[in-house]
Amino acid sequence: MYLGDELDAGGGCLSAVTARVRVGWRKFRELSEVLCGKKWSVKMKGKLYKTCVRTAMVYGAETWAMRKVEEGVLLRAERAMVRLMCGVKLRNRKKTSELMSMLEMSEDIVTLVGHSRMRWYGHVMRRDVTVGIRKVLDVDVAGMVGKGRPRMEWRQRVEKDVAKVGLLCEDVSDRPKWRSGLRSCH
Repeated sequence: MYLGDELDAGGGCLSAVTARVRVGWRKFRELSEVLCGKKWSVKMKGKLYKTCVRTAMVYGAETWAMRKVEEGVLLRAERAMVRLMCGVKLRNRKKTSELMSMLEMSEDIVTLVGHSRMRWYGHVMRRDVTVGIRKVLDVDVAGMVGKGRPRMEWRQRVEKDVAKVGLLCEDVSDRPKWRSGLRSCH
């Protein structure tokens, strides 16, 4: 358990993701008067959404090694909320990217999770090797290995995110370079 999240029996994060999406919808409903109201500008709705709803949905996400299933759950929830804020129905056939640009949202929620995962990775890797959180990264869990391709581990997921940004995992000790790499992908 970390930050209130629990892993599934198989080591996945689907239950954590669905719980955070439920929290996001609860926050969205609390703020629906503003987020869905006609009195407020679309830019204001976007700022409020990013500040209150989205942060509630990605709380603790730096520890998630998401698969396509979990990414889909987050993306569907965010797209539905974006459509409600903009007052657009599916039959209007507006692209989500257009609606997000109206709300001044440059990145989707899955990209945001990737950035928070990389930030957390940098924080952990800069710690001393003797610190507990750093030791956990190198723990090898014993047990039976199931059939088929093994699931992508958290560290492998971070390495993929880091490569997508154009950094190397060794760049983590160079803080200015690491920060500028994370900023450039926003």
